[in-house]
Amino acid sequence: MATLTEIRDKANTRLTSFWQNLVPKQDAYFAKHGKYFQKLVTNQPIDGLEVDWSDNTPIDEKNPADSVITVNDGKLPFAISIDEWVDNDGAGWSATCTIQLKNGTQYQRTRDNQNNDTNWFKVNKLE
Repeated sequence: MATLTEIRDKANTRLTSFWQNLVPKQDAYFAKHGKYFQKLVTNQPIDGLEVDWSDNTPIDEKNPADSVITVNDGKLPFAISIDEWVDNDGAGWSATCTIQLKNGTQYQRTRDNQNNDTNWFKVNKLE
């Protein structure tokens, strides 16, 4: 069984490369379509095990081919969703990653297009 620190370290390492792929993809999508894309939450790995990346595009996405994200080896040790927001100040997006321990406790980390980062925080324990 992996420790919380080991799982977070592994997730942080993988998030670095994921983020490097996501940022230019979102920028290009916005330049072309005037909005950012969203992704539905992926499968939830447990205890730092890696699961296959699934590019879950919402059914109302009008330009799915332009929003495809690839992951270097096709696997991630966390679930992730990408959300878009629009308000009076403009538009943006955020990516929320979730890791889950064997006992059901979950931790999340959210980062947005302005580099605001929550770092890891405890969300809940599944019953």
